[in-house]
Amino acid sequence: MPFKYPGTRITRRAALWVREFLRDRLAIKSVQEITGIHWDTIHRIHAEMMEESLESRRKELEAKGYKPKRLAVDEFAIHKGHTYATCVMDLDTGEVIWAGKGRSKEYFRHFFEDTPEDYLSEVSAVAMDRTPPIIFSSPKSCRRLSSSTTAITCRLSTARTFSALYDCRKPGNIRRKPRISSQRLRLRMIRSRNVS
Repeated sequence: MPFKYPGTRITRRAALWVREFLRDRLAIKSVQEITGIHWDTIHRIHAEMMEESLESRRKELEAKGYKPKRLAVDEFAIHKGHTYATCVMDLDTGEVIWAGKGRSKEYFRHFFEDTPEDYLSEVSAVAMDRTPPIIFSSPKSCRRLSSSTTAITCRLSTARTFSALYDCRKPGNIRRKPRISSQRLRLRMIRSRNVS
């Protein structure tokens, strides 16, 4: 039927009506109550709208030849803290570049696999609340970033990491270096000549 919207049981005209509600930022539940159309159908139309929007934005940035210069990496909890996801954001535009399930190095390597080869060549700084090894852990990821990339980390989480590494109270840990206190721990943080 030519008037049927693909993959649903509604007409193209009804789908355009739903799209207008969603374009005005109404929640799916609200659109369902107004129109009487099933939640799954509205959700499907919403997902299509999001895909179209992301694809048009990607093409727009590609046409401009845009490459990110400053990135932020953060993880967030899903399902009350039992499952995590990692998010990479472009700090200049405020847009999310990549999101993936998990927060370990193995999961984060998917970011480098999913991004084009030369896309990260102009990155000058990466901000994160974890220690830098998550990004600079594999030689493949280091090749993708420029040689002047600076890692900007949270001092508190870095101090915790170093304290855990040099904690002599853990069983089987040989005291090779003294425990580092957070007052004495200093890293290159925000100020760098490479970051403009």
